[in-house]
Amino acid sequence: MSVKNNVTFGCYAFLGLSSTVFALAMTLTEGQEQAGWGMLLGLSLPVPVLGAFITSIVLTLWSPRKRLLLFLCLIHILFIAMIVLIAATHSGKGDSEAPVDAAFLVYGGFFTLVSIWWFISGRQRFERSGSLG
Repeated sequence: MSVKNNVTFGCYAFLGLSSTVFALAMTLTEGQEQAGWGMLLGLSLPVPVLGAFITSIVLTLWSPRKRLLLFLCLIHILFIAMIVLIAATHSGKGDSEAPVDAAFLVYGGFFTLVSIWWFISGRQRFERSGSLG
């Protein structure tokens, strides 16, 4: 059971890290450099991110008694909805992309930190107590 949890948190970590890298690349670069980073990340990340997204949701739903994983899945879906809504409202010409980048950074930072917590101390707590919530 612990391997399934490790894979689930690993998927969340990958989603968090990839969105953080994407947001940092879009925030810290300008012009041609931004286009280059956008093309590199835009061509290399969609399929792995989609796979990690689907895997994290499926593995979370396979362990319904794990309240922490269900909570993370709910937060994950709410973050995606928030990013889509922010992107939809700030998609006009001349609008700043800063709110979308900030949402990506918050999303990525949250899931990266939660995954770091899991691999440092949460896993040992789970193995001692036998449940995630």
